[in-house]
Amino acid sequence: MSGARALLVTALAIAAASCGFNPGGGQAGDGGVDPDADFQGDGSPGDAPCAERCEGNNLYTCSGGQELLTTCAVGCIETGGPHCATLVPSNGAGPADLVDVTGDLQVSAGQTVVVDTGDGRIVAWAGGNATTIRDPGNGLGDMIRFRVQSQINGAPAVAIFGVRSISIADGGRLWVTGDRPVLFLVAMAATISGSLDAGAGHTGTTGTTDCQECAGPGGGDGATSLATAGGCAPGLDGNYSATQDETGGGGGGFGFAGAPGGSSNGGLAQGGGVSPLTGCTGASLVPLSGGSGGGRGSLLGVSGAEVGGGGGGAVQITAHGGIAITGTGEIYAGGAGGQGSVDDFGGGGGGAGGGILLEAPSLTITTGARLTANGGGGGSGREANRGENGARAAARASGGAGSGGGADGRGGLGGIGSAANQAATSGSGDVDGTGGGGGAAGLIRINTVTPLLLPSGVVVSPAASMGEPARQ
Repeated sequence: MSGARALLVTALAIAAASCGFNPGGGQAGDGGVDPDADFQGDGSPGDAPCAERCEGNNLYTCSGGQELLTTCAVGCIETGGPHCATLVPSNGAGPADLVDVTGDLQVSAGQTVVVDTGDGRIVAWAGGNATTIRDPGNGLGDMIRFRVQSQINGAPAVAIFGVRSISIADGGRLWVTGDRPVLFLVAMAATISGSLDAGAGHTGTTGTTDCQECAGPGGGDGATSLATAGGCAPGLDGNYSATQDETGGGGGGFGFAGAPGGSSNGGLAQGGGVSPLTGCTGASLVPLSGGSGGGRGSLLGVSGAEVGGGGGGAVQITAHGGIAITGTGEIYAGGAGGQGSVDDFGGGGGGAGGGILLEAPSLTITTGARLTANGGGGGSGREANRGENGARAAARASGGAGSGGGADGRGGLGGIGSAANQAATSGSGDVDGTGGGGGAAGLIRINTVTPLLLPSGVVVSPAASMGEPARQ
């Protein structure tokens, strides 16, 4: 380099230094940091501080100067520091119920899988052959957990099953039996394309034997010649008298009041869960409970006749991965119809519908799916015509037909069961042997983080109340 050229380069360098030039982009003496520079997220000295925060369902965290984005399935909450929330199940279930759980509850087409809330046994039936899925007993068994959770206010203790997933295929049936309500805590997702049956009115190893007074899991039994009706608002027994005309029993109550049996000449109508429903669970279904049984019709020691219908059971699904009810999938918790009379006596009251509680980040339900907890119809007076069980649709169950078979040609018609937010009706007839009252509808509750929009063609009867699950 010539002496003149070297002199020019030296002069330029001195001029640059005097102007405060800095390759970091700031002014001389600031270490290359521009306090007004935007955050770049690369950990360079020019970055603004990273702030951990929630924005809607998005969680922003910081790692090595990088801002990381996570979309939270159950939402983002600030309490205790920004974090993705976790679902807190209602009615006493918790993380301990899923420890070491890897077992799935799967029902194939043509199968009936029976879940016993008494001892935790799970048995699959197909073609008359039984296969044990889970042996009875508390704790972890066959990779599925079972325990019993006590409840408050006199509600029956809950049977909690911890499973990895639930899948009920179209043409499959999951039948829940026993005295306790059932709570399925699901680590992943629950998909129902077949039937989950917690309804009243059947018994036996596969739930195919008629038993009108038998309640669903957690419901109250209907009254018989040996016992009054059970549940939080049971129907009263019909009036029997050697000197007055006889009446039908009252329908069971739960979400609403049951209806009385019919009045007769000198025979007073008997109530159907008409006392205040303060002893019953509220719309939240906390504590979890089923419907009440119907009162029996008037009778004189006749076993098996005029019994009240059993109350529908209670079923809860809390699924951390979401719930989908697709195709013609259904969850059923209907009450049973009251039994019809013999001779000149009154009919039994219908059982109330039970309770259905669904909790998940989201619920997908498609056209043709059904959630039903309707009341049963009352039995007829003077005739052995029982009321219909709670409908698997948005329709009320008919009472037993009073076709005029009594000595005076006037049999009493059973009352209509409650459904689709329509009240149950009283039994009819004004002579010996009036009809039993209709059973009340139950309760349906849906708790989701993502708001639920029901498509047309979905049946939810009675109408569901909506809420959000607890989170932490």
